Amino acid sequence: MAFLPDGRLLVTEQLTGRVRMVVNGHVAATDPVLQVANVLGNGEAVCGASRSIPDGRRGPLSTSSTIGTAGTACSRYTARGDTAAGSGENLTLHDPVPLIDDIVDQDARHNAGCLRFGSDGRLFLSLGDDQVSCGAADSTSLRGQLLRLDVDRVPDSTSSRVLRALITPPDNPLSTSDSNARLVWAYGFRKPVAIPRRSPRPASSASPTSARAAGTS
Repeated sequence: MAFLPDGRLLVTEQLTGRVRMVVNGHVAATDPVLQVANVLGNGEAVCGASRSIPDGRRGPLSTSSTIGTAGTACSRYTARGDTAAGSGENLTLHDPVPLIDDIVDQDARHNAGCLRFGSDGRLFLSLGDDQVSCGAADSTSLRGQLLRLDVDRVPDSTSSRVLRALITPPDNPLSTSDSNARLVWAYGFRKPVAIPRRSPRPASSASPTSARAAGTS
């Protein structure tokens, strides 16, 4: 679940891939606001986060988790309809922009996929270890990690994956040539299914190990 800035509530459904909106205690007239395709329902499946939606731009985001070549993906959607009315019930999400869509997913468990914006405006995305026992120890693996992304420079629409350099904040802790590792804020997790509402404590960039964190189950 995630609240829009105006108080409307977005609810993601694990098994169906639907994102629904609750307004004043009831499901909105337009339902669902988004149908995420090809979701594997027995994993973490769909999680979501929200941000302000001025003029229909940079709307809510969602992640979907599947098995096979699709893997785990994080996309941004554009909000249309009642974007300015706090009690409006006609809102839909369109035109997904793939921020990351190449995260290998070999198991339905330990995918995580929680999203939350930090107080600095950066987007945090949690990734489980995908049942790969040593994957979380590798900062380049996109497993067992907390990623920190800059989504302010993402174009309004594109059919291709956004370049890693475009979503990498310059103050992320790992100084490396690997584009995956530069997205990492912390790693070493097992199944980080939740992110605190306030921004996670910044990690030092003094050494690669300083960005590591203890795992959760």
